[in-house]
Amino acid sequence: MIGHSGRQRLILITYAYPPDLAVGALRWQKFTQYGSEAGWGFDVITLHADQLKARDEFGLSELPPDTNIIGVRHESGGLNRAHRAALEMRARARHLFSSTDAGVRADAPRAGESVAPEVGAIQSLKASYAALHEYDHYARWARAAVAAARRILDPRVHRGIVTSGPPHMAHEAGRRVARASGLPLIVDFRDLWSGVQRLDSVGPLWYRFAEFYERRVIDRARLVVTTTEPAAEWLRREYPARADRVIAVLNGFDDEPALPASPPTHRFVIAFSGSIYLDRSPVELFAAAARVVRDLGLEPSDFGVEFMGGVSHYNGTPVMDLARAAGVEQFVQLYPARPRDEVYKFLASAAVLVSLPQDSHRAIPAKIFEYMRFPAWLLILAEADSATAGVFAGTTADVVSQHDVDGIVSILRERYLAFRAGARPEPVAGQGPFSRREQASRLFSAIDDVIAGRVPDSSPARAIATTGVASVMSSSVRPS
Repeated sequence: MIGHSGRQRLILITYAYPPDLAVGALRWQKFTQYGSEAGWGFDVITLHADQLKARDEFGLSELPPDTNIIGVRHESGGLNRAHRAALEMRARARHLFSSTDAGVRADAPRAGESVAPEVGAIQSLKASYAALHEYDHYARWARAAVAAARRILDPRVHRGIVTSGPPHMAHEAGRRVARASGLPLIVDFRDLWSGVQRLDSVGPLWYRFAEFYERRVIDRARLVVTTTEPAAEWLRREYPARADRVIAVLNGFDDEPALPASPPTHRFVIAFSGSIYLDRSPVELFAAAARVVRDLGLEPSDFGVEFMGGVSHYNGTPVMDLARAAGVEQFVQLYPARPRDEVYKFLASAAVLVSLPQDSHRAIPAKIFEYMRFPAWLLILAEADSATAGVFAGTTADVVSQHDVDGIVSILRERYLAFRAGARPEPVAGQGPFSRREQASRLFSAIDDVIAGRVPDSSPARAIATTGVASVMSSSVRPS
């Protein structure tokens, strides 16, 4: 344990933190640095380093020297009775499907009938079990995190409890510590909880749990932080009694490391880095690129589309098959994931950096803040009412709907002709308050107000709607 250095401190509870390589660890890795500059020390309750899937020792080296990291092991177990019940119900469902008349296949519907209700019942059962399993899984770590926080809590130096999620049960752990200690609770939703827009394989029970725990946490919180203004607005509508405590703090871009120089080239490259999954379709981009190539009579030596990262498939289809179908296969190159310095060299060589679409309109792809630092045109495929589009209002970035292929074609043609005429853009980073340092200043100013009592604790707590939730909770996920 590193000494307290005699200054006021915050207890931060977050499942992801250095040396964790997960993207969720980066936000508070950086905010810890800026918080230290603002006079705060941090005691961090996080997943034990021995249980991390991937480690990044460089992340540790960036932390202030008095940062105290307390690794909490995530023990396995729980939900044995629920698991047995789920297996029994699945066996009964299978028996139902196999009980068909002679001569009729068990997996085929009878004439005029549909198997959808039965299939839906099994899917619902699976989703309910998955919800129980997930909440039990993270509730166990949350309980251990509470115990760790209570062991280190020192009212002489600690001034507040900060939580960051997902996983969101870190917020429930923080709520319990704040309630026991009387310290103010600051909640950071990196993604929304019950308001999440894109989450596969979950059902109504998952959302019932989310709403239950979320309400308890927000009723206790003195400050609620989100990463986008649309997410903040959603929370203000859902919790009007707490609306004045909700703020948006963007992730922002970092000034380090230094960027590589952009190499001189006559080839116009449209680049994407990251992963292609869920709704991040490259189809419309390929269709637009094909039209630009055809209209301007371009060759692969003139024009290219290059992707780096988890980009081999989109919804099970090879991305190169999609490029071939659009007629641009010879213009497209795919590269596997590379270390950060190689990714930066890749991005620095591009004329256009593209952000592929997503249907989670309250969230912002983290990569766009990285893109902002490069001297490249930004092509942002996003709907006009999305958080992503809102960030770029008033900047030189080109924001267009993925469904407006004509609009994408027009932008690419204009940028290509400007490029061939010798034009090079300035980075978007200087066109707004996009740096993480500026965003951290906003965050710690708000935390200072909470600690100093300039945010009154007078809003009436909203009633906790527990009907139908407590009855389905196992003892291992029942809150205290």
